[in-house]
Amino acid sequence: MSERSGNPYYRSDIDGLRALAIIGVLVFHAFPQLLGGGYIGVDVFFVISGFLIGSILARELDQGKFDYLAFLLRRVRRLLPAMVAVLLAGLPVAAFLFVPEDFVSFCRHILAGLLFFPNLLLWSETGYTDPAAETKPLLHLWSLGIEGQFYLFWPLVLLLAWRLAPRYRFAFIAAIAGCSLLACIIWTNHDAVAAFYLPVTRFWELAVGTLVALLLPRLQLSQRSRNVMSLSGAALIVILMAWYTKADAFPGWRAMLPVLGSAMLIATGPQAWLNRRLLSHPVMVTLGLISYPLYLWHWLILTLGKYANLYLVGRFELSILATILLVGLSIVLAYLTHRFIERPYGRKPTSGAPMRLLLVGWAGTMLLAGGLWATLNGFGFGDGTKDSYLAQLQRKDGTCFVGESLAEFRPDLCIAPADGRVRVLLVGDSFGAGFSRSLNEMPDLAVSEFTASSCPFNPGLPVVVRPEACAAINAERMRLIETGNFDVIFIASWWGQQEIDGQMENLASTMERILADTQSRIVVYGPSPVFYSAVPDIYRRNVRHRSTEFTTEVLTINGGLRDTALTMLPKNDRVHYIDAVGLFCDPASQTCTYRDEKDLFFIDNSHLSLYGTGKVLAGDGLADFLNGREKAEK
Repeated sequence: MSERSGNPYYRSDIDGLRALAIIGVLVFHAFPQLLGGGYIGVDVFFVISGFLIGSILARELDQGKFDYLAFLLRRVRRLLPAMVAVLLAGLPVAAFLFVPEDFVSFCRHILAGLLFFPNLLLWSETGYTDPAAETKPLLHLWSLGIEGQFYLFWPLVLLLAWRLAPRYRFAFIAAIAGCSLLACIIWTNHDAVAAFYLPVTRFWELAVGTLVALLLPRLQLSQRSRNVMSLSGAALIVILMAWYTKADAFPGWRAMLPVLGSAMLIATGPQAWLNRRLLSHPVMVTLGLISYPLYLWHWLILTLGKYANLYLVGRFELSILATILLVGLSIVLAYLTHRFIERPYGRKPTSGAPMRLLLVGWAGTMLLAGGLWATLNGFGFGDGTKDSYLAQLQRKDGTCFVGESLAEFRPDLCIAPADGRVRVLLVGDSFGAGFSRSLNEMPDLAVSEFTASSCPFNPGLPVVVRPEACAAINAERMRLIETGNFDVIFIASWWGQQEIDGQMENLASTMERILADTQSRIVVYGPSPVFYSAVPDIYRRNVRHRSTEFTTEVLTINGGLRDTALTMLPKNDRVHYIDAVGLFCDPASQTCTYRDEKDLFFIDNSHLSLYGTGKVLAGDGLADFLNGREKAEK
């Protein structure tokens, strides 16, 4: 927190920049369709933190007053009071609204947040069965994990630079930032989730802020240059908030642009016209001063509001009015938190009764959350009721279901020999892998498999996750298709995963090529609905709320992709299209059936269960088509 009184280094325009950042994040989380790139507000926060921390540490090192422990205590005093208050307030609400499995997860994330490693926990939880972001009330704490780890590491880096390379400390820090940026770009191409959450791929953003802090005293700019740079930086941030979407590979090189815009705004100083007139406006400054507690409150309240809505009316998604009211509540609570918790601690020393009270609150919250987590986990709630469904994929990692690269594929294990049965080649990503067991249980089929993690079968079309590896995998798939003499090519992928333009058009061209170059028949599993949460979790919550409904709303029904697929894909006797949306959903009401009286159709928010794949393969003459006994309907 920046206190205006008694601080000669305070800059009101930086609080205004904080306001711009929190507005982007708030709108993105509340109304993502209005500001698809609002998430870059977090990157703006990173640059601000790097600038402020770099300025403080540089002054202390220059004056010979650097104290590592005192620095960490100041950071604790800055971050923990509001966080402890928010997490304590959320515990009883979550205990009332959540089923035990969800509450166990909530307590685990409280512990991670208070120990400043929520980003690492979230990274460890990502995967095919990870719940949708909308169901994680403490998802937003990931950025505080990055900052906390930066505070532990960065003072030691600067101390090293001041001691070992005092004349080249700017170059030393720039080199570290460059290495982190390079890791970020490379890692985003290979594992975007890791690049998003890991500190090594994020530290460069904070390091840029420190570089601005070191450069600023020597930066000589005319007033005109300041004004142009400031306006350009602000315009860049606003344009990117409107232009970027959650489908973009991020951070990677795309993160360089909001970081550049933030650095330009900070470097121009409080004298720039925009900084002086807009960012230093009292409304912007006030919003900036409450930006940290507002960041803590808003996502927790929006997510708990969705669970409350599910409890009260049976719908997870909030109405526009409810969302606006919850955002307003977040702002009110943020102001109260700033006024009665942040400001008092900001004025107190890092010792004595206030600090003891803070440490007691921190330890007490950890003990409470940890005790609840351990107790409920001990009763078996931590594993969840969906474990039996997770085991159903039966993916053979590193052989037929490729993880990282083409080198993992084992043709000797995955390509079935010709034995008189119908030869089927299953290709796609994890959606394809989900069909493997059910297809292998059909006695007339000799099933070969070449599926790959996050790599849909769409040769020539770039993907976000591991684009180079996926291109090589798809090229090898096409070689197999054209030379393998297969009777059926079974294609199943998550077509809505990357939201890339031209998916169905490119798939149509690929299918035309297969039809022209081979005698194979083609089965395509079309765009799948995506539920707001894992279906086993939805079922548990419905049981908790005494609902017997077999249908529920979806996060996206992928109706547009479905319509495109129905229009673009070849109409041919050798093609059988599985309309997943038509099979499970009513597009008009945006609801989908997730189970029948026997079992669940999905293992998570979109992947089919073993029962679900069986239902698909049993329907609409597909078995006859696979065996070549019946032509597909045109």
